[in-house]
Amino acid sequence: MAKQVSPGVLALRKVVDDVHKDAREAKKRGELVGWSSSKFPCELAAAFEDLGYDNDICGYARISLAYAAGVRVARKFDPETGEYIIDPSTGKPLKDADGNVVIDEATGKPKKDPKTQTPYLELVNLLELEKLPDGPDKERRIAAISPIRQMQIPQPDFVLCCNNICNCMTKWYENIARMCNVPLIMIDIPYNNTVEVADQNVRYVRGQFDKAIKQLEELTGKKFDEKLEVGTMIETPAAVLIADELAEECDFFSIGTNDLTQYTCALDRQNAKLEPFFNPHHPAVLRAIKMTIDAGHRHGIWVGICGELGADTALTETFLRMGVDELSMNAKSVLPVRKIIRSIDLSKPSDK
Repeated sequence: MAKQVSPGVLALRKVVDDVHKDAREAKKRGELVGWSSSKFPCELAAAFEDLGYDNDICGYARISLAYAAGVRVARKFDPETGEYIIDPSTGKPLKDADGNVVIDEATGKPKKDPKTQTPYLELVNLLELEKLPDGPDKERRIAAISPIRQMQIPQPDFVLCCNNICNCMTKWYENIARMCNVPLIMIDIPYNNTVEVADQNVRYVRGQFDKAIKQLEELTGKKFDEKLEVGTMIETPAAVLIADELAEECDFFSIGTNDLTQYTCALDRQNAKLEPFFNPHHPAVLRAIKMTIDAGHRHGIWVGICGELGADTALTETFLRMGVDELSMNAKSVLPVRKIIRSIDLSKPSDK
């Protein structure tokens, strides 16, 4: 019996498929399509309405280096007939009407169900295919590319990146831009853990955003007229304790619960031996989150939760009663969290 897929999973798969489809259609319309790292403030790109880009389309940059080079997996077909060449080793056993496996008399082995067999796969280069003259042959070769959504992503017209990731990944994005000969829009945000920041450092960060906006304006031929909010991540106990001072300089707080937990509990979350002691529900962690939310609201700024706790349904009601303004999570967690939010009446006491 085939494995049942929940309606929620199907709905989220459609969201992802639509994103890739929109990127392909934008490319066909002649619009710009970019590859972005998850750390880049994509609100900048979104402010340019007709700028087709996909946030974090190359989150796994190591794989995307191959994509950037044009490498794709395609189904092998017969050039004369146009039919796919089936790999005889694939497929499930063929069964008769009674559910018994059908045995091939010649080989003594189970026959394969033709409906479940798949073609041989081969590597092709999308860049070379796009250079072919327009016609049925080119269309057939492009159509043979694996239907897996990652294989269908269009080549980038620009790359967006922020250095708030490891240096190795930053280099990957630089390589992608170099391989595709497209602009790299990089924002450099130096690490800072104090309120007192030298004026030249503030000017440097603002200059990074101004430069990125100017590059996007040059790419699109449009002017950027959106109000840009500037906030800060709260990821250390030190930042929590001076949240009131930080709030005077910010438009919002984003609480990075993964790092806040490890620094509050003095545990390295990358150390497997310490994993049993890593407790994001620790009262000290929750109190630090509440302190941050209260500090932000005292200064009239909104506060969001970023990290794995945002999707933790055991804490959804707790966060709402703390007054959090935003919960960040991966796509598959949206529906269960939304269901809980809709079921909570904050005007009534908690059952917990």
